[in-house]
Amino acid sequence: VQEAHDMAIVAHLVASKTGKPIIHSIDGGRIAGQISRTKLLGYNTLAKLEEEAGISHEANTVEVVQDTMESLADYFSHKYSPFEYFGPADADSVIVTTGVVSAVFQEVLSGHKNSKVGLIKVRVIRPFCIKKFLESLPTSVRRVCVVDQSLDSSKKLLFQDVVAAFHSDAQVSAPALVQANLSGHLTPGGALGIVKTLESSSNVKANIVVDNDAVYDSASELISKVVMWSMRNSTSFDFHVCAQILGPKLSLHVQQFDQFDSGNMSYLRSELRFAPIAITSEYPVSDAECVICDNASCLMLPQYNVLGQIADEGTLVVNESWNLRDMENVLGDKVKHSIASKKVKVYVIDASKIAAQAGVSAAASSWILQACVLFLSGKSNSSMSYPQALPHLQRLLRKEFRNQQAAKLLLSQISATSLESNLKVINYPESWSTLSSVVGGESVSALMQPLALEKAPEGPENTSSRNSYNELLEQVFSERLVVSDTNTSGPSAASSSLEGYYGEFLAKVQTRKRVVSHIGHMLKTSSDVNTELIKLLKQWYHAHDSVSVCNATVPRIKSLLKLEKGKNADLGYVFEHQEFLQKNSHWIVGSDNWAYDLSSSGIHHILASRDNVNVLVLDTQQYSKDSIKPGKKDIGLYAMSYGSAYVASISLLASHSQALRALSEADSFNGPSIVIAHAPKVDSTEPASPVAFRPNETSIISDFDDEVIIKTPAEEANLCVELGRWPLYRWNPALEEACKDPFVLDSSKLKQEVEEFLKREQQLTLLANKEMKLPEELHQSLESSLAAQHKALEEQARQRKLLAEQFDSLANGVSNPDLNLLVLYGSDGGNAAGLAELIAKKAEASKCGEVRVMEANEFNLDELSEEKHVFLILSTAGQGEDCANAKHFTENLHGSKSKLPGLKFAVFGLGDSHYWGEGTADSAKYFCKPAKDAHAKLIELGATAIVDVGLGDDQNDDGYEGTFSEWEPEVWKNLDVTPVQGKIAGGAPEIIDDEIKGGSNFLRGMIDEGLRDLSTGKLLPEDTKLTKFHGIYQQDLRSVREELDAAGLERAYSFMIRIGVPGGVATSEQYIAMDDLCSTYANGALKLTTRQAYQLHGVVKKNLKTTMQGINKACMDTLAACGDVNRNVIGNPHIRKSKVHAEVNRLSNALNTHLKPRTSAYHEIWLDKKRVGGGTDYEPIYGQTYLPRKFKIAIAVPPRNDVDVFAHCLGFIAIVDSRGNLEGWNVTIGGGMGTTHGNKLTYPRLSDMLGFCTTEQAVKVSEAIVILQRDNGHRTNRKHARLKYTVEDNGVQFFRDNVEKMCGFKLGDARPFQFTTNSDPYGWNKGIDGKWDYTMFVENGYIKDIDGYKIKTALREIAEFHVGGEFSLTANQNIIIGGVSDERKPMIQKLFEKYNIDNSRYSAMRLHSMACVALPTCALAMAESQTYLPSLVGKLEETLDEVGLRHDAITIRMTGCPNGCARPYVAEIAFVGKAPGNYNLYLGAGHAGNRINKMYKEGVNEEQILAILRPLLRRYASERNNGEKFGDWVIRAGVIEPTLQGKYFWSTGEENKLESPSGTYQIYW
Repeated sequence: VQEAHDMAIVAHLVASKTGKPIIHSIDGGRIAGQISRTKLLGYNTLAKLEEEAGISHEANTVEVVQDTMESLADYFSHKYSPFEYFGPADADSVIVTTGVVSAVFQEVLSGHKNSKVGLIKVRVIRPFCIKKFLESLPTSVRRVCVVDQSLDSSKKLLFQDVVAAFHSDAQVSAPALVQANLSGHLTPGGALGIVKTLESSSNVKANIVVDNDAVYDSASELISKVVMWSMRNSTSFDFHVCAQILGPKLSLHVQQFDQFDSGNMSYLRSELRFAPIAITSEYPVSDAECVICDNASCLMLPQYNVLGQIADEGTLVVNESWNLRDMENVLGDKVKHSIASKKVKVYVIDASKIAAQAGVSAAASSWILQACVLFLSGKSNSSMSYPQALPHLQRLLRKEFRNQQAAKLLLSQISATSLESNLKVINYPESWSTLSSVVGGESVSALMQPLALEKAPEGPENTSSRNSYNELLEQVFSERLVVSDTNTSGPSAASSSLEGYYGEFLAKVQTRKRVVSHIGHMLKTSSDVNTELIKLLKQWYHAHDSVSVCNATVPRIKSLLKLEKGKNADLGYVFEHQEFLQKNSHWIVGSDNWAYDLSSSGIHHILASRDNVNVLVLDTQQYSKDSIKPGKKDIGLYAMSYGSAYVASISLLASHSQALRALSEADSFNGPSIVIAHAPKVDSTEPASPVAFRPNETSIISDFDDEVIIKTPAEEANLCVELGRWPLYRWNPALEEACKDPFVLDSSKLKQEVEEFLKREQQLTLLANKEMKLPEELHQSLESSLAAQHKALEEQARQRKLLAEQFDSLANGVSNPDLNLLVLYGSDGGNAAGLAELIAKKAEASKCGEVRVMEANEFNLDELSEEKHVFLILSTAGQGEDCANAKHFTENLHGSKSKLPGLKFAVFGLGDSHYWGEGTADSAKYFCKPAKDAHAKLIELGATAIVDVGLGDDQNDDGYEGTFSEWEPEVWKNLDVTPVQGKIAGGAPEIIDDEIKGGSNFLRGMIDEGLRDLSTGKLLPEDTKLTKFHGIYQQDLRSVREELDAAGLERAYSFMIRIGVPGGVATSEQYIAMDDLCSTYANGALKLTTRQAYQLHGVVKKNLKTTMQGINKACMDTLAACGDVNRNVIGNPHIRKSKVHAEVNRLSNALNTHLKPRTSAYHEIWLDKKRVGGGTDYEPIYGQTYLPRKFKIAIAVPPRNDVDVFAHCLGFIAIVDSRGNLEGWNVTIGGGMGTTHGNKLTYPRLSDMLGFCTTEQAVKVSEAIVILQRDNGHRTNRKHARLKYTVEDNGVQFFRDNVEKMCGFKLGDARPFQFTTNSDPYGWNKGIDGKWDYTMFVENGYIKDIDGYKIKTALREIAEFHVGGEFSLTANQNIIIGGVSDERKPMIQKLFEKYNIDNSRYSAMRLHSMACVALPTCALAMAESQTYLPSLVGKLEETLDEVGLRHDAITIRMTGCPNGCARPYVAEIAFVGKAPGNYNLYLGAGHAGNRINKMYKEGVNEEQILAILRPLLRRYASERNNGEKFGDWVIRAGVIEPTLQGKYFWSTGEENKLESPSGTYQIYW
């Protein structure tokens, strides 16, 4: 308790210093219910400490905790630390644990001399500081034992933390790790057993079994111990009076702990320790000197071992008037044996009689018994005497009993003389010791758990379950409840059918209708009725179906009717039918027998009737073990299909709250309600049956390999819910009237039949509302067409953010005109949306009246004439086109003839004046065309322009922001608005990305809440930036975007999930898992990326978490597959080619692991974990805002540059000596592909040589470079934020100097190497281990069956045949079927031939082709790519065949936008999309990925492409030198100039510098 007090102060001060919430937890099972002498700090002291705390700028919370503990050492009686070591300095074994368990170990070790076992008390659980933990360990330790405390033995979080510590970079070698798990408290015997195990054996098992039944008392002999057993509902005895006297009054240390049982008898066990020394014993009392029984019945119950805690020759005091004969007759043999064998001294005292004689209640017997405790303790204890205690006891007793006579009598009974006289000794015969030696009741370890009575069997389990539901109905509806239980009794004509009971219900309904009618008639005609009664009856009559009105009026009406019934016949009739005044809740309760014939059972008739009747169906089947019985129908699914009934599936044992809610909703629903309740019957007369899991099912009970043993109905109920065999849901048609989804899923899984029903319902709703043919993908992605709830949440969130700014505005006295401003935007990339948001927030903060901001398509043009002020912010898409979310609005605007004389407007456009070529007519025509056209049209319609149209140009040095910064002030000036100065939340994405990351609570944001919002298929915009860090992109099906926008429907949102494979090496089993997830939850096509990852497309929001958990089950993850962090580390995946190649994979995984974000948000959101071992909310590498932009690493082994190592932020190139041994790595920095059309400030760049490092140094070098980018990268302009620009701006030497300084070692000079190709080694290749790899070409990484090409089926069949082998990914989007034995190879080759997927069918150009996803899926795409490149290559192959180049490798790549995912700028021929069917053509890159290409022709279509390339290919075939590659030839032939440095990517002629980067061992041309 003292430590709990001290740590509470520490937690408070740390929270004050850091501004972070601190959770201070204690052992609620013991500390929370304990009274103990504690040194408290006064309020003045606490106030002083609070004042002095200040604000800490230390990022590491654990350091703040350490400092706070040290600063409080003078105030506390102990010097605390986050990890405190206790024990010998040369300990060879150390126990690691927390809380009260550590106190038990410390006490045991204190008395266990010369032990080489130490103890670490862990006080700071999260964040778990690996550094401080390791520092607290003695250097001599050889073994560490972690003792976890959890009711769930699978939750070994402390052990996971310790394991992570010993596998971190901070620890070179790890001691042996063992573990012990506690599900309750720890006894000294159990603790000593662990200590001795660690001392005695050098081969300790990994899991130590805790033996809490071992008897050992480690407490000091100076500590006195007493235990009291009583019945709470009789005397409410506890030791509070004794504790108050012994502690504050006699200055002893005191510890008191009370524990109640969970049975109906409510027994209380109260334990008391007191001593002149501090008491640290945090475990149940053993070897008590005295046991008191206030209620003797506890001695008679075999399930209670009352004497289990008494010491040999201890004292037993019983509140009874027994003599020996009574004890002989009453006590069982086991109790008598315990008394005699332990030589217990037995006293009886009739304290209850003494209290009664004093004229007080029997509860006062506790005072007599506490006096006995003090009296007997004083006789045997040197630390106190009864004469010392008696005056304090008398004073407290007088205070308690104000009745002077009663107090006087009681005072006389607690004198030493009276107690001596009233305590009668029972001298029992020694023969008791020969009675049964089997002592029943609790063991020592059982004393640690809450007490529980063993109840007699109550009959069959299904009867008990049925009664539980009946009790729940009574609990919810009480006096309103009318139940017809078909399981017990009913109409003779229909003992097993609903119809008889339904007939009874209808009769009652009709009778109530007659009563209502009668009262209505009476109110009109009767005049001699009591005025109050008339008033109440009128209230009732006008709202007789209101439960609240009936509850308020009916009790008083009944009372008055009883008095007035004889006055007239009308009142007599109402009195006779008064039972119908209440608005009753009618329930018919039946069994699942009704499910076998839904028609004849009556279910059908009730549903068709639409009457307000409720049916509760109890289903007793054990679904975890049994399949659905033949002929049994799903009543819930059947009822939902009617559409007019309330339907719920509940399980009282799995979710009490959900059951309560469903019953209440069913009662409130105006119509038939069907509630299906799981009341599982588990036959206790048969052995517990194993529950088998079928392969296609997923259970969160993952600790069982094959089966789960079900023993109780509760276990069965919970398991069925977890497996989805009994889903919890509610279907309320009334919600549809409120434009809400009628279906609510309350559990994590649905049965397939229900899921299919819901999908069908959503599709039918769409078809009924809109006559529009939509593709199948849309049906899968539209979870609901109703986004009203989501929009409301977005608006609320936006308004909350503005409160601070609005307050500042009021404080500054700003007063501006009431504009009632409407801001509309059209935006694809987010820039226009950001500006619109910025304008809106500035207007709101400046008190400009009502301000609305929305996508242009969301606004009804017919209402434009009602607006006062409108801002239009319009981006340009494609060939001068409107963005999709503004196109519908602008089309209607240009077609409108309605005049707008009262409207004032301002238009700002965003575009690129060089998009169609610098100075060209097309660029002039299409630049900001949507904005210019809208401005002109609004003037034509009579509206007044506030300012001239603003034209933001990406080509300006300061981009579109420069023009906007000039245009916006003019708008406010002309509107006579004084805008709020200073920072306004919102604006362009470049400004707010870091704010979103920094305010996301380490990547949590509102993602979890958004996943639960099924009113929409999308997430909040801010959260879509955070989901990228989790490997997830929100997308929509762009091919139907315009159609949906025009129809007023939500877009077809879905999500792309990227699963990184570090180094590319994966297993056949993992491929099978990805194939399953792709087929089950995605669009059926599996995508292999250019960076050795899988991608799943088309996953709808409701399936996201399930899919992510499936990925985790395959031992894969998506964390950091995207986002502003280091992404998946790629490397040469041919691990069996040489030992160097194997080392590449090891380094890939080491870098990937070390640079992963440390946040536990991923595991909490997607895997439903509270915390995971080693996970913290502290990012030592990234910090709260992570990196300015994404970061990519690649590892290559010359001569094959299959990862395009120079195209990455950081690269490692293996340097191998003449004997094939790895010397180390050349380090490259500053590569990157992304650019922006026409923006010459952006460009692709190949990396520079930084130096040389060893394998041991590689991780440190990587971390240093990441941190340098974190601290020096551009954070306000994301287009200039990649590492390539940081290197360009600061120079290579800046990075080398700082890396060496941070790492503490010098980098060597880069060593020679040479690359010859960036392709994959196709076909069969034999490894150094004798096994085979087959590198298979997968065109553009797209795995989906089409007519004549069943690649998905083929790869699945191969993977299933090759289980135990490898299915690895290359950086060229191909697959390696690896680790193939000589025996398996022929069969795999036959499968190639069977499905015609052998590489021999392809030309060399196709084998060297690569494309990204692009349209119609990717949100950033401007053109098609993977769907178009194959056909274009096919047309070029005609020329290749013609001129004999079919087998000559030429790299050709295509992307749908300039971001460069397929690394087009290092391809000899490349296409980058500008608009559908329109591409920029690039030529001249190095064949080995060692030179950037240059734009040859801007904006070409297919006809122009073929007209350019076909002649070039013919010339190349005839003019090339031996071995000369196409990219080199086009430069030598003068077709294109070379690009030798990224910054000259756009340059030609004199501006194009031809010197290569210094210090780079690359072959350029």
